[in-house]
Amino acid sequence: MKKILHLSCIFLFAGVMAVSGQNDVPAGFDVSSFNRKFATARWLTDYDRAFWAAMQMLENATSCPGHEAINDWFCYTDADTLWHVVFLSFRAPDGPCEVLCSYSLDKAFSPHPDPQAPGPDFARPYALALYTASQRLMRDHPDLPVEMNRYVRREEDGKLRVWFFPSPFQNDRAVYGGEFSFLLSGDGKEILSSTGYYAGTFRSFPLEGGPSEISLDYTDVDAPTLGGILFVWQYKELFDKIRLVTARSVSTVLRDHTGEYYWIHVER
Repeated sequence: MKKILHLSCIFLFAGVMAVSGQNDVPAGFDVSSFNRKFATARWLTDYDRAFWAAMQMLENATSCPGHEAINDWFCYTDADTLWHVVFLSFRAPDGPCEVLCSYSLDKAFSPHPDPQAPGPDFARPYALALYTASQRLMRDHPDLPVEMNRYVRREEDGKLRVWFFPSPFQNDRAVYGGEFSFLLSGDGKEILSSTGYYAGTFRSFPLEGGPSEISLDYTDVDAPTLGGILFVWQYKELFDKIRLVTARSVSTVLRDHTGEYYWIHVER
């Protein structure tokens, strides 16, 4: 199995805009479920945006004197929905968890050294959740042929959720077809449930020299998956049109005259 990446690689920040609306949806299309997934997809996109903004500052070694020891990281939002990126030294669940540096981002995603960097008691559950979920994924799917990115979020009930999606731009291709989600206890030690989508194979499209319009084949499920929605949102500026095709519907993103994006859903 290829290494599960500790570093994300999404660069598509332009165009992360509010959806202006949705068309009349097909009969039986669960709008509420789609909207919840889309809200999560936008949060995941911002997670990567925060990380890469912080990475640009981290390249200046003086902003993080212990940067050589970094081997893990996570992002989180505070009560004001502002992003923070925490870089760690963490190797094993029974070992130390050291916060090496932390960056806070303003609403424009400009990073600054965090004046109140979290301590190890705050960071350890996140690190443990990522570790525990990664170990389970490698146990359940030891031969995944692609690299996976990891995301972690503390939910409103205090539990932690970890997602895995294919890392973008692998071998200059856009990859889809597998996604995994784990709900963990608040301390990050115990997996409470797991969900996901994986049909046993990944598919991909070339980012250069390939078709300008592509279709994602999710015809084995009735509704768009979170990973499918995330793919469309990530790559919407690199393809003229991306169709997310399920057994019952086709969803795509269009751009209006103001530059804002909106979803349309039609029956198959």
